[in-house]
Amino acid sequence: MMKSNMNSSLPKKQRGGFSMGLRESEMKTRIQERDWSATPLGPMTSWPQHLLMAVDLMLNSREPVYIGWGPEVLSLYNDACIPILGGKHPGALGRPYAEVWPEIWEDFRPMVEATMAGEAHQFTDRPIALQSRAGRPVGWFTFYWTPLRDDTGGIGGMYCTATETTDRVLSVQNAFRQQEERYQSLSNSIDQGLCVLEVLFDGDQPVDYRFLEVNGAFERETGLVDVVGKTWSEVGPNTCSWLGMYADVALTGEPRRTEIASPALGREFEVCAFRTGAPEERTVGVLVKNVTERKQAERALKESEERFQQFAETTPDVIVIRDAGTMECIYLSPAFERITGLKREQAMGSAGLETWLDMVLPEDRERLLQARAAAVAGEQRTIEFRIKRLPDGEICWVRNTLFPMHDHAGKVRRIGGIMHDFTDLKKAQRNEQQLLAQVQHKVRNTVSVIRSIARRSAETSGSAEDLAQHFEGRLDAFARVQSATIRKTDAALDLELMLRDELNVAARQRTLSIFGPTVLLRDKAAEVVGLALHELTTNSLKYGALAHEGGHLDIHWRAREVDGKPVLDFTWAESGLSGIEPPEETGFSTELIERMMPYDLNAVTSLDYQPTGLVCRIKLPLSLMVSLENDVEVSP
Repeated sequence: MMKSNMNSSLPKKQRGGFSMGLRESEMKTRIQERDWSATPLGPMTSWPQHLLMAVDLMLNSREPVYIGWGPEVLSLYNDACIPILGGKHPGALGRPYAEVWPEIWEDFRPMVEATMAGEAHQFTDRPIALQSRAGRPVGWFTFYWTPLRDDTGGIGGMYCTATETTDRVLSVQNAFRQQEERYQSLSNSIDQGLCVLEVLFDGDQPVDYRFLEVNGAFERETGLVDVVGKTWSEVGPNTCSWLGMYADVALTGEPRRTEIASPALGREFEVCAFRTGAPEERTVGVLVKNVTERKQAERALKESEERFQQFAETTPDVIVIRDAGTMECIYLSPAFERITGLKREQAMGSAGLETWLDMVLPEDRERLLQARAAAVAGEQRTIEFRIKRLPDGEICWVRNTLFPMHDHAGKVRRIGGIMHDFTDLKKAQRNEQQLLAQVQHKVRNTVSVIRSIARRSAETSGSAEDLAQHFEGRLDAFARVQSATIRKTDAALDLELMLRDELNVAARQRTLSIFGPTVLLRDKAAEVVGLALHELTTNSLKYGALAHEGGHLDIHWRAREVDGKPVLDFTWAESGLSGIEPPEETGFSTELIERMMPYDLNAVTSLDYQPTGLVCRIKLPLSLMVSLENDVEVSP
């Protein structure tokens, strides 16, 4: 049997050199021309076949390849490795690895020894200090270190392929740096505070958190200064209500958004927390915004709205708020129902606009629409108009003040209105005008009556003393009637009470009788009748039944028809006298009864001077009466 021998089987031209197909290169020439006999490798003719084969592969490779051989790890490399060696080339050829790479030897020694012991290694994007390479003293490489066996089967060296990844790594680093710069620029430009926290656990229990990173707005928003690297317990109070939320976000990855008040910091915050990094890192990103002023404003607005609601719900005036664009009613206070008789729901929305306008009297609608348009244009208007109240149809007067309501940009978004029912005031004003007219008329009449009393008293008085006496008595009588009409709101006087008031001093039970139904005279009639009663009483006290022993006065009245017209027939009858004759001259009493009463009251009067006493008959139209009861006998 033929014995197999590895050395004898190799081509003759390869022994002690390289294969015939090996391309020419600088390192092929250098390796061939070097005197290896002075090195531990010895002449190439004595190199192990495995080494020769590895060198052959190395020189054929277009990737950087480095071979370390023997206990000294002597250096062999190809042309592609020259740029990596830089200034170390060509002196590195045949020298020990430790001498070629002193700057990285201590870092790489364990891996070199492990490879030489038969353990393969791979290093990805590993930075290497290359002091001898000009312009790029640091490079990044991906290495594959494979143990090389010698002809005996033992580990004779290592075969190292290197792929430089410096450009890719630098590109990635540059992209990362740009991304980091964009992140920093973004984080510092936002108006919210941003921080990254590491939640600290004791077992499963969160106990604290550490600030890893903050942006520029964080201090402004929170008031916390110089917190990076510190825990919350170092910069804040002993307890933090936010810790549980941050721990939950770190563990579950579920983001949380909430609003939190911090009594310790005296602020209120809007917080958005989200997990950053891997779950095991327990890191949380937090966006925080100081919303203290906004929350205070919201509370103030809520309090204001509550006060407005209380006011609007209790005020007797109607509060109205409408959309300035559509005129739809947005809010109506409860007083609307009381004033209009319409349910608030019926006046809300777009349909309510027509319902409300239908209640306004047609002649007032245009003024209301013009006032609304003015409010939309930014003006305040106050108008008065009438509405027909539901369901009774009563006409009510309302005064409506319309005003614009602006938004934060100054645009009129709504118009408000305060509507006041002043129907009672309108009635009072009308009554006041009527009363004033009545007073003016009454004053004119009073002055006229007083002037007439004065003139007639002067004409019929024989002396100044006589004038004063008659004038004063007549004024007193007139004043009593005036006082009574003022005291009575219905401006009606009781005929019997007027008689008794006039006869109070002179009345004697045995000489006087009064009989007739209850009669209420209107004020105009009461004035003239009162003067007439005064004149009759005065004459009776001086010359008639009330002045003489045995005289008797009978006064009675009743309602009856005369010539088809209802009248009050009043009789003043004196008796028990003798020798009574008519006066030679016409006095004030005759003038009053026979001329003034027919003229002012359309009365029919007569004075009959009989020998036994005066009989006066006065027939007054019942239209001068406010009321007249059935005849009843009245005690004297």
